[in-house]
Amino acid sequence: MHDVLMKTVNATRHFGGLVANDSVNIEVIKGKTHAVLGPNGAGKSTLINLLSGDLLCTSGNVFFRGNDITTLQPAMRSRLGVGRSYQKTNIFPRFTVLENCRLAAQSRDQRAFSLMSNASAYRSYLEVAEKAIFDTGLSGHEYRLASELSHGEQRQLELAIVLCTNPSVLLLDEPLAGMGSEESMTMIELLRRLVPTHGILMVEHDMDAVFAIADVITVMVNGTVLMTDTPEAVKASSEVQQAYFGH
Repeated sequence: MHDVLMKTVNATRHFGGLVANDSVNIEVIKGKTHAVLGPNGAGKSTLINLLSGDLLCTSGNVFFRGNDITTLQPAMRSRLGVGRSYQKTNIFPRFTVLENCRLAAQSRDQRAFSLMSNASAYRSYLEVAEKAIFDTGLSGHEYRLASELSHGEQRQLELAIVLCTNPSVLLLDEPLAGMGSEESMTMIELLRRLVPTHGILMVEHDMDAVFAIADVITVMVNGTVLMTDTPEAVKASSEVQQAYFGH
């Protein structure tokens, strides 16, 4: 039995007369990487926004661990275990790597904190931050300002920040965007290490990376799902080649 962490059922989103997603059904399974492909305007980013709660469905439903979360806002979904990264790197550039991660770990705590308290005294948050930094390959960079990191390292930091919120699902919107080949390989290896303990859904345009890491691929065209299958089946599909590659 597959451990389905998150899924949509006929998820639909309208923007006026435009149907950005039309009855989309997709599953995020623990231990699997699910990639979403499609040409520009296919509805990929809308789908990831519907899963994260940045957009709400016009109709249809979103489920997390069997519970209907269709109307929940992003903060509530995050607390349930939905982690999200964005196309544009989303970090605190004037804070150190450790401070970025510690703040994310601290966000899980609902207690009120005194402005005069020393945040570094809360060892549990530091332990979570240090583990995320280690897991994302940023050990040794703890006290560097985030703004001083390379683009690839900043993307690693963004993922470390997400990990500090203890997600079981990772929604990654173009995690390799703007990276060179070496940085891309670093990120691919990082994601491979995270797969066994998470369900990953990623929107990505780097086809080599997608076919290297994905267990399942969904191809979208004009807001609808054209095909969901293994990378081998998707690569061999004449419909996909016509829709995505133009031949």
